[in-house]
Amino acid sequence: MTSPLIAIVGDITSGRILDPVLQDGAKARKAAEELGAELAERGARLLVYGGPYLEADVVRGFVAVKPKQDHSIEMRYTKGNDPQMFPEEATHPKLFRRHSERGVDWEVAFYRAITRADGIILMGGGNATKISGQVAIGARMPILALAEFGGGAAKVWETLSAGEDLPIREEIDLMARPW
Repeated sequence: MTSPLIAIVGDITSGRILDPVLQDGAKARKAAEELGAELAERGARLLVYGGPYLEADVVRGFVAVKPKQDHSIEMRYTKGNDPQMFPEEATHPKLFRRHSERGVDWEVAFYRAITRADGIILMGGGNATKISGQVAIGARMPILALAEFGGGAAKVWETLSAGEDLPIREEIDLMARPW
């Protein structure tokens, strides 16, 4: 059995205008690194899209644990929109696998990739984060929407309904707890 593939979606860049407003960017970055480390310790794989967004902090925490499985970080993007390398790619190239989709719009690779994931983590972010969360809810995908940090993830959390969506009440409450 292959290890679960977890999509990492959001943006916790300080200074970015999000609705609701990003709360405590430094704390969000630390939480993202801790999530990355925990995912690595549990043997999960990451689905990322590159860029200076949430993924950078999650990848940093993930790689710090020194996962042994090659290609445990899968990057999806559209041809011609190749993301810059993560700093960790230079030191741990075997952990990364890049895959480009046809098309020129970043949304093609982004939304198509969501359906390949076994679960999704949302933090901060804007409209794409909100849409990704709704896709995950509709697909009854395991979801972690961290409301504390604001952005699209908080809006997704607000829409979760115990008994109707996959998370149960206790899980929805846990997602809203302070980090």
